Amino acid sequence: MKAVLALALVLLALLPFRAALDGDFIEDDRPIIRDRLELRDVSHVPALFAETYWPREQPGGLYRPLTMASYALDRALWGVDVNGAPSRIGVHATNLLLNAIAALLVLALLRERTASALASWCGAALFAVHPLHVEAVAHMVGRADLLMSALFLGAFLLHSRGPLARASLGERPTATNLRQVAQLEEASGELDSALERRAALYHYVPTDLENRDALLRLLAASIARSEAAGETAQALKLTGNGYVVAERSGDAELLAEWRARLDRAYQRSIDEAVAAGDRVEVHRRLESLALVFPHHPLLERYRDF
Repeated sequence: MKAVLALALVLLALLPFRAALDGDFIEDDRPIIRDRLELRDVSHVPALFAETYWPREQPGGLYRPLTMASYALDRALWGVDVNGAPSRIGVHATNLLLNAIAALLVLALLRERTASALASWCGAALFAVHPLHVEAVAHMVGRADLLMSALFLGAFLLHSRGPLARASLGERPTATNLRQVAQLEEASGELDSALERRAALYHYVPTDLENRDALLRLLAASIARSEAAGETAQALKLTGNGYVVAERSGDAELLAEWRARLDRAYQRSIDEAVAAGDRVEVHRRLESLALVFPHHPLLERYRDF
């Protein structure tokens, strides 16, 4: 019976995504997989551990050598596409298989934690076909998410069967855990994830000055990136977060620095609406500013706009 349920789950994880096998290289697939000469010989796999995920001549960075190595192995296993790249069908097929593996691991985890085999299977089946997974499974570069899921679930399953599982499963993330993960994410270029981790650690331990400074540094980097992309609203939101952290610090110099940043962010936000000639949006942004700083000079400056 267990084998039948497992087979049914595998089919459920594969069949809804069958159409992806006909998919071509699109968007990020092209520079990361189709055009990467390093993927065309498995002897180059060790060298991939010294390469960035994105080609060196393009921005993006990131460090995902296991994902890159898996594409090279796809080429060796499934064959070659017309242009010498890994087989499109093969890359998609591996993604589908990884989705099935992840679903089986979810089933194994649920069986350890529920009394009902049917309930466990239904939970794993929902995971297997959940529409949220479409991008990861159908998009070739979704491989990173699939590998992360399968490897994490496998590691968690092994851990849950170990002698320390009973003690550790009930614990909240420790400050050391969060700090170490944030440092790894920042080193690998995953700045958004590192920022989330630092923010979580700040929530648990607001008195950790090293983490506070790292959080503000990441916020500043994210603000600069948002401003460069013309994302004024996002830059203002992040700057507001930094101001709150600085305000809670009790450090007058730090607060003055972030107050100046926030003033500039509000100025850019309002100027953007003024330049667009959108009076309604200008007043909306001024009202937002007034809620935070009722006597801000910008309110007087744009009062008659």
